[in-house]
Amino acid sequence: MSVHEISLEEINPTDPTFWTRPLEERQAAFATLRRERPIAFFEEPAIDGTPVGPGYYALTRYDDVVEVSRNPEIYCSGLGSTSVTDMPPEAAEFFGSFITMDDPRHARLRGIVSRRFTPKQLSKVMDDVTHIADEVIDDMCEKGETDFVADIAAPFPLLIICDMMGIPRSEYRTVLDSARSGRTTSTASPQARSRRSCATPPPSSTCAGRSPATRCCPATSSGPARRS
Repeated sequence: MSVHEISLEEINPTDPTFWTRPLEERQAAFATLRRERPIAFFEEPAIDGTPVGPGYYALTRYDDVVEVSRNPEIYCSGLGSTSVTDMPPEAAEFFGSFITMDDPRHARLRGIVSRRFTPKQLSKVMDDVTHIADEVIDDMCEKGETDFVADIAAPFPLLIICDMMGIPRSEYRTVLDSARSGRTTSTASPQARSRRSCATPPPSSTCAGRSPATRCCPATSSGPARRS
């Protein structure tokens, strides 16, 4: 056993303290799962005010993850694939993104977005990207010292996306705050709220007709696959 390796019995991704372990230990834990129990079942956490769910499977091998990701008829993202516990449909819709969508809705919306990120399309906005980079760096230099995440990593890509989507700079802070909190804030102007309402697709019905036995979540190396 290596210095970072932990036994199979010690591995419990449901336990929050597992995620406070050093990165080397967590990587060793997933290596152990891939080797000894690539499809591992874990109990769900007890959360105040909600019943304990049926548990979940953690898939840790690449081929298994690919198999799940390619079969939306069996494995469902729409119940909250970024959460161990199932989310109510309204919450999944409100907090969701491409990650919590199933085909055909996922493919349709991703197709719309991907057309703006081809090499040809990106070449058209490179001048704007360069200008925004200069702007962000100039703002940083004026401060004398900086928080890299707050002053560069956060505003640079978000300003580019806002410009590509036609969102005015006056609404930049609103978009940033909403992205950070994972929810729509009430401080946006009526025009911004209207834009978001128009851009939000209707609720997905992909999972509506499935039996509990087939409502599964696509797994990542640390993500859940719902138990049948």
